Amino acid sequence: MYTGTEREWSDWRWQERNSLRSSAKIREVFPQFPEEERQQVAEYERTRRWGITPYTLSLMEKDELGNPHPKDPLVMQTFPVRGFRLDGARDSYGAGKPVNWELPEEMPTPILQHKYTNKVILRMPSACLAYCGYCFEVERTEDKESGRESSVTSQVWQDSLRYVREHPEVMEVIFSGGDLLLLENSTLEERIADVRAILNVRAVRVHTRALTFNPFRIDDKLVDVLRVHRVTELGLHFSHPNELTADVKEALERFNERGYGSILKMAQIPLLKGVNDDVAVLEELFMKLYAEFQIKPYYLYHGLPWSPAASQFRTSVRRGVQLMNRMKHRIPSVALPVFAIAHHKGKHIVPLEEEGTPEFKYEKDEAENPIIRFKNWKGDWEVYLDRE
Repeated sequence: MYTGTEREWSDWRWQERNSLRSSAKIREVFPQFPEEERQQVAEYERTRRWGITPYTLSLMEKDELGNPHPKDPLVMQTFPVRGFRLDGARDSYGAGKPVNWELPEEMPTPILQHKYTNKVILRMPSACLAYCGYCFEVERTEDKESGRESSVTSQVWQDSLRYVREHPEVMEVIFSGGDLLLLENSTLEERIADVRAILNVRAVRVHTRALTFNPFRIDDKLVDVLRVHRVTELGLHFSHPNELTADVKEALERFNERGYGSILKMAQIPLLKGVNDDVAVLEELFMKLYAEFQIKPYYLYHGLPWSPAASQFRTSVRRGVQLMNRMKHRIPSVALPVFAIAHHKGKHIVPLEEEGTPEFKYEKDEAENPIIRFKNWKGDWEVYLDRE
């Protein structure tokens, strides 16, 4: 596959520069890749972005021809056509005009989202370290034709800071994207310092999936930036035990070495059919995160509507409840996340009663499709698209 020195391989920028991003390069990396599939990837990339780092490719199981195996959990998540395919299901991104997570009324600036009273999200780069087939931020990150890409001009940034200053109820700022850690350390430090200078901001959170796709991004300077500016929490995204490697452990160890082992590390995990909707897989993932990597499994998220490969990845909500109930007496409570759905009006903790509750009802719509009616955090009744 890729050739590089040991020093190059552990350079996060080298990993990004050498990411597989186009159908034209597939044959260079995988000489026996089927031409029919390569052409299908070419059609996919006409409207969508994709990219896989050499590090991630190295973790993938290979088939007898040396190609990424279509049943490998990382292939399924990140490799278009070979791993996941777009579909036209009613809850797919391609089905009409989806209700995106970002509602227009929540976006006072192109990069600032104010959904919940006491926190805001600052969406920095629109790019990602990889582009997963279940991503609900597809408009901002993957879709070349959406027109939703953010541009962090000086004016947009100052307008965003001003908004936070003028809303004293905002006590937490979450950096997301895309992936914030695609920014250089100097730029990242400027952004975090600007936010930390706002008196009403008491907590700062950084969300990233760098540890899955490019753990070398966690370098000494980055850890120092997070420590000096008192970043409160790292929101880390993992989906399968295979993503928890020795390189991830080494990256996390830098926090201890640089005197910031106290930073909270919380995992947000999507429930993905065929990838991790299995008691043994989830139990191993949760216990490895907790016992070996000192990461708290925080949320298990039901696969969101309006994702590209909805039919492939979305289970039923009740399936998630059943999995949670089977695990809750098998592993320590601290290693068990809460199960949640993420509705466009806000996330909601799923009750673990398999038949629902008076405020969380499993129903059918007029076309006999499964839905959930629930009372949200504002006390309003909402409808969520479920799966069989």
